[in-house]
Amino acid sequence: PRPAVLVARRTDGTGPAAAPLGLDDDRPGGAPVTRVALPPLDAGSLHHIVRTRLDGALSRPLFARIVRDAGGNPLLAIEMARAALRLPRPPGPDEDLPVPSSLRQLLADALRALPAPTRDAVRLAALLTVPTLPDLAAAGVPADAWDAAEEAGLLRVAPDRVGFVHPSYAAAVRGGIPPGVRRRLHRTLADAVPDPDERARQLARCVVEPDGTVAAALAAAAERQRTRGAPAVAADLFERAAQLTPAAQAGDRDRRR
Repeated sequence: PRPAVLVARRTDGTGPAAAPLGLDDDRPGGAPVTRVALPPLDAGSLHHIVRTRLDGALSRPLFARIVRDAGGNPLLAIEMARAALRLPRPPGPDEDLPVPSSLRQLLADALRALPAPTRDAVRLAALLTVPTLPDLAAAGVPADAWDAAEEAGLLRVAPDRVGFVHPSYAAAVRGGIPPGVRRRLHRTLADAVPDPDERARQLARCVVEPDGTVAAALAAAAERQRTRGAPAVAADLFERAAQLTPAAQAGDRDRRR
């Protein structure tokens, strides 16, 4: 038999939600309600959909990043892939993927409605590689600053860290931070975090010209990542270290490339 009513509802992933239109209510002679859960799409399914809808080829690493940030949402994956194909060059490993304008606007509106301390807290969390509560507290974020952002559905607060509700939200928040404000926030984080690799990353993002001290910190972080068996991360850090190495230190710059 054909369904009498077909209804789609987005949930927060914590469990089954009540069906809209009162379809869960007991009604005399009413037809039973059949629920069909639609999980996030996997990488293969997203690749098929994006390839079918768009012209142009995406590199495997770039598409893997799109899969990660789309969170299984096919529409978002299509829009992110379309935006990436419009760029004059693919985004580098240390650059955010382009965020669809509709999502940027949604996040901008949500941030404007937050109190200033909460807005700064959300921005700081978006700029950290792993936004832990101890690091954010060390950066000056009070414990109650998260309440408004959590109530707005932007993020969830766990006992030891903060997580954005959707993977692309952090990139959208970062993209909306004015450059000068962003450098100031990176400096705040660099002064607060205890991890030397994270500190080097934050320092690299708050300088606007070659800096030998920052370049050396990045090169040291790259060496540690290589020792830990993360060659791709190490290569990215070495490349950024080379970019920030002053011209007078040409030997160091060449070794880091």
